[in-house]
Amino acid sequence: MKTVLAAINAKYIHSCLAIYSLRAFCAEYRDSITIREFTVNQDRGYILRELYACKPDIIGFSCYIWNIGMVTALVKDLKKLTPSLIIVLGGPEVSYDPAGCPADYIIQGEGEQAFLELMDYYNLGAVRRAQPDSHLHSPKIFGITPDINRLRFPYAGGAGGFANRIIYYESSRGCPFQCQYCLSGNTDSHVRALPLERVYDELRFFLDARVRQVKFVDRTFNCLKSRALSIWRFLKDNDNGITNFHFEISAVLLDDESLRLLADIRKGMFQFEIGVQSTNAAVLREINRHTDLARLTENISILRNYGNIHLHLDLIAGLPGEGYSSFIHSFNDVYAMKPDMLQLGFLKVLKGTGLRSNAARYGLIYDDYPPYEVLKTNELSFDEICRLKDIESVLEGFYNSGLAPRTLSYLTGSGAFEFYERLAGFWRDKGYYSAPLGKIGMYAALYEYCQQAAGVDAGLALELMRFDLFFRENEKSPPEWLVPRPSPEMRALYSIYKKSMGAGAFTIQSFEYDIAGRFGEMPEKRRNFILFRYKGGKGGGAFYEITGRD
Repeated sequence: MKTVLAAINAKYIHSCLAIYSLRAFCAEYRDSITIREFTVNQDRGYILRELYACKPDIIGFSCYIWNIGMVTALVKDLKKLTPSLIIVLGGPEVSYDPAGCPADYIIQGEGEQAFLELMDYYNLGAVRRAQPDSHLHSPKIFGITPDINRLRFPYAGGAGGFANRIIYYESSRGCPFQCQYCLSGNTDSHVRALPLERVYDELRFFLDARVRQVKFVDRTFNCLKSRALSIWRFLKDNDNGITNFHFEISAVLLDDESLRLLADIRKGMFQFEIGVQSTNAAVLREINRHTDLARLTENISILRNYGNIHLHLDLIAGLPGEGYSSFIHSFNDVYAMKPDMLQLGFLKVLKGTGLRSNAARYGLIYDDYPPYEVLKTNELSFDEICRLKDIESVLEGFYNSGLAPRTLSYLTGSGAFEFYERLAGFWRDKGYYSAPLGKIGMYAALYEYCQQAAGVDAGLALELMRFDLFFRENEKSPPEWLVPRPSPEMRALYSIYKKSMGAGAFTIQSFEYDIAGRFGEMPEKRRNFILFRYKGGKGGGAFYEITGRD
């Protein structure tokens, strides 16, 4: 039986671990299983034609909040074209509310063992394993949790097709915590882990292949401390200088031994995603998330001071008990931790979660369609959510993009949330949400804001923007409002350095403030020249003053 496992990913750089895991587990049928990956941004008609051209007997889709609409439409059209086609759906979007799903089979929960039994039935006419074949007919919903030691390495066939993409990897399943907004702790609180020696062998595969990024999907990677330390130590000892590893961790669980190990990890080798969600202790208790906020803050500060691990911190707007004023405090608390990225997310009232079951109690009004995002709560109005959406947009555009770090350090000095709230209001008044502005357009709009904002020195802000621009990259055609014409003194300096460094490898900019001083401190007014050095046209930290200090 010819089988296609299809994935509709959110972006091209993503891959779908689920379908690779299914194919690997069904090793004896590997030659008859084809994997096809697409994205939600592609034309649905094109995807339909591609899948139809495969002429499968069985087709399986992994269903998530970002693709369920497209999958449902594809399945209906495929059935119209080929009524005999056997359609199998799995994944969280069909596991917790399978009613009405247009499929012959729906796999609830972990799918490897169940899918193998289905393959047995259609290829051999019988199921060789523990359960009788009657479960393949009525009901048409089944799921079997496999022994984790029987799982096979999903990428054994090679990593050549994953150039410039994220490879997802799973070394354990389950989560010991029971956060009420999350599926993991509510459905599988028992942590099952692969043997460490096997994990080392599989990580060697990625290291030898020199893939760019491996993203662990373990729910709370460091919930088993000794295991996490062993894996981090292995990666540290076998670093190839290229591969980045992403982990979702609990910062509270980091102890002194963990922090000592992380202190000298190669810069850029690890990135941590840390779900803070809220700093309101009552809100955290309500969602069954037990966090020592003082310990969390201290550990994030230590990691931040190391400067070698990319820190991605998450906040969730719309949690039960958190109104607008409380969220302001949570935002400012997390912003003060100075993460590399601050994700301002909005509560998704997911199928199968505790919050979904108790939505009425909390006044959770949410979109009926995926991703089931909150619209209002007992504490947060839709008007306030709209305001937070605007704030999220400017936060992404300036902070998370890394477009203007020194400028933002100055502008947020009197209150981070308050600045972004004012900027978001300015953005809406000017109509800037309606069309992308581009890099220089973003700087121009920010300068326009600074010129009318109370208490802001627009001249200083402009110089900080110029520093941010050239620290980031060697802009070849900057506008004159941002970069004034070079003075004779600057031309002379450029000629001197050009002889030794070569054109294109550097630029020199003049400043009226001591911009090269310590980051985060208010610069003094003092004319100076700064040389920015580049590799391949990009910045990233190489700058120094070339005029001496008074």
